[in-house]
Amino acid sequence: MKKILVVIAAGFMMGNAWAAGPECTTTDPSTWMPEQDFIDMAEQLGYETDNFAVTEGSCYTLTKIDAADANDLEYFDPVSGQPVVQ
Repeated sequence: MKKILVVIAAGFMMGNAWAAGPECTTTDPSTWMPEQDFIDMAEQLGYETDNFAVTEGSCYTLTKIDAADANDLEYFDPVSGQPVVQ
């Protein structure tokens, strides 16, 4: 019975890790691109920045509206500003 509970608990923990998104960097936040600089750059590239956020995985996130008007959440490395492939 204990083994079953351990397997179930591990499954829940892994599910939460996957739902949180990628880990973009482990560097100290003091080395990150300033948020406003990132937002300015992203707006020039066509990203919607009203819902800019920083994730638990140390990513900057933005929503981009694609050609079909679908919202697409994208993750970025806060140090370089480059998209993170999931």
